[in-house]
Amino acid sequence: MFTQITLTGRVTADLEIQTSSNGTEYIQFNVAVNKGYGEQEHANFYQCILFGKAAERLSKAGVKKGSLLFITGDLDLVEYTRKADGSKGMIPTYPCTNGTMARQGTPRNAPKPTTPAAL
Repeated sequence: MFTQITLTGRVTADLEIQTSSNGTEYIQFNVAVNKGYGEQEHANFYQCILFGKAAERLSKAGVKKGSLLFITGDLDLVEYTRKADGSKGMIPTYPCTNGTMARQGTPRNAPKPTTPAAL
């Protein structure tokens, strides 16, 4: 059994495709999702991981810091040990089955390109 999730948020850093010890390509990244409005608005951060062809496709799509993504996947809890005191904890991670750029093209607030003057 798994917990299906869907997120729409912005990537917090440029993506870098990596290869695991068994040769599988993957991308690990964080997505910031805005919640609330006005003075109550804040961001929640989700650690995501995408494997195989989906990772390669997202890498080639030109996703970079600030890109808006639509992500589907499931919740996975990863156990870790703190170096300082040896205590254990759990980090929620989201192995994604699909990642799609929610909006492609030039952002609305981007400067307009300049054209050479007519001769």
